Amino acid sequence: MAPTPDIPARSARHALRWLLLAKLQLLNTFSTKPITGTAGAVVSLTTYGQRTRTVHLAIESIACGHIRPQRLILWVDEFSETDELPAPLKRLVKRGLEVRHCANYGPHKKYYPYVASLEVSQANRPLIVVDDDFLYPKSWLQSLMSSYAEYPNVVSCTRAHELQIAEAILPYSSWPACRTDRPTFRTFATGVGGVLYPPSVLRQLQKLGLSFMDKAPKADDVWLHYAAVTARVPVRQVSSTPLDLEFKILPFGQDTSLQNVNVGEGQNDLQIKATYDAATLEFLKREPLSQAGI
Repeated sequence: MAPTPDIPARSARHALRWLLLAKLQLLNTFSTKPITGTAGAVVSLTTYGQRTRTVHLAIESIACGHIRPQRLILWVDEFSETDELPAPLKRLVKRGLEVRHCANYGPHKKYYPYVASLEVSQANRPLIVVDDDFLYPKSWLQSLMSSYAEYPNVVSCTRAHELQIAEAILPYSSWPACRTDRPTFRTFATGVGGVLYPPSVLRQLQKLGLSFMDKAPKADDVWLHYAAVTARVPVRQVSSTPLDLEFKILPFGQDTSLQNVNVGEGQNDLQIKATYDAATLEFLKREPLSQAGI
C-alpha cells in the first residue's frame, strides 16, 4: 500500500513558503537597504517571460544573506533601453541592482555578456551564477565564498551530479546526485543553488567565445562544465550532500523551464554529445577523480 501523504506537514510547508514570499515582497516595497555588500564576488542572473514579474523575490532572498556580493547583475533582452522595467525591479535598481541589456543568448545570458565585457586583466574575481526561480538561504553565498577561500582555482557549487562515463558519456538521466565535497573533474555543477566560477574559468569562457551557440545553445550547465574541464579546473560541491533549496518561487507555470526540454525530452544528451570533444572525453576517462589544478 502506498504511504499516506503527510498532509499537515505539507500544509505547514506551503504556509511557510507563502509567508516567506510575503516577507520578501514587503522588503521590496519598503526597504531602502543596499542589496550589495563587501563579499568579493559578482552575482549574475537572467530572467525572461513571466519570471520577470517574480525575479525580484529571488534577488531579495540573496540580499537577505549573511553576506552580500559586491555587484549583483540582472541580464535581460526583453526590454529596450526606453522600455519601463517592472516596479519591483526599479526599486531594486535604487538599492544597487544593475539591470543590463544584452542579446538573447538563451540561458547563457546569465554569464556570457559579463564574461565578454571583461578585459583579461579585469577577470580577477569570481562570478557566481544563479537561477531566477528559487529563494536562496541566508548561508548560501557564505558557503560558496568559504569554499573559494580554501580552493581558489576550483569551481564551487551547492548542488551537483556525478558525470557518468564509459566508452562515451552515459545519459544525463543516469547521473546520480553528488555525494562528496572532494574536487573532481566529473563533478557536474547545476545552476540550481548557485555556482562560483573562478577567474581562470572566466578567461577560458572568453577564449571559447560564442561556440556554445552551435554546441549547447540551451544547456549552459553543460557548456560551463566543459569550459572548466578544458581549463583543467575541477568542480567541488561545498558539502557532501546537496544544498536543500526548500522553495521554488513559482509553484506553477514551469512548462517554460528548460528542464522540461533538456531533461524530459533528452536534449541534454544531444548537447553533451556535441560539446565534449574526443580529447576531453579521454581526459575524463583517464582522470575521473583527479584534483589537478587545485
